[in-house]
Amino acid sequence: MTNPNTPSTQRCAALYLRSAVADDAAIEDQRRRCSAHAKAQSFSVGEVFSDNGASGMAERSGLQALRTCIESGRAEVVIATDPARIYRDIDKANEFRRFCEQHGVEIVLADQLAAADETFKALFDRLREEELARMEGRE
Repeated sequence: MTNPNTPSTQRCAALYLRSAVADDAAIEDQRRRCSAHAKAQSFSVGEVFSDNGASGMAERSGLQALRTCIESGRAEVVIATDPARIYRDIDKANEFRRFCEQHGVEIVLADQLAAADETFKALFDRLREEELARMEGRE
């Protein structure tokens, strides 16, 4: 017997993990945090894509495989720990956001609590400004 308070279908999430330096422990930590976030949001985790030892500025094989997954309709949500895991370049990040929107896919950031009305672009801009401010404070 099914519970009437439980959704009959969960949205399928794809996880995207990236570390600029090859670091298996960092990738596993991202996987753990993204998976926990998926569970808390009642998403089922489908596929997991990673780029271990890859710059956030370049095109990457794991990210390309994620795009193929999105195009084929195998994911309804993409979960990463933060926007910089996807791209550090704001223009490329926004292009990826638009790509996801065109395919009806939501981007969810496990480590970032965005205000309800804050867009991915606005969140990315805010985080970039905070990072620049921290860097300037250290010099």
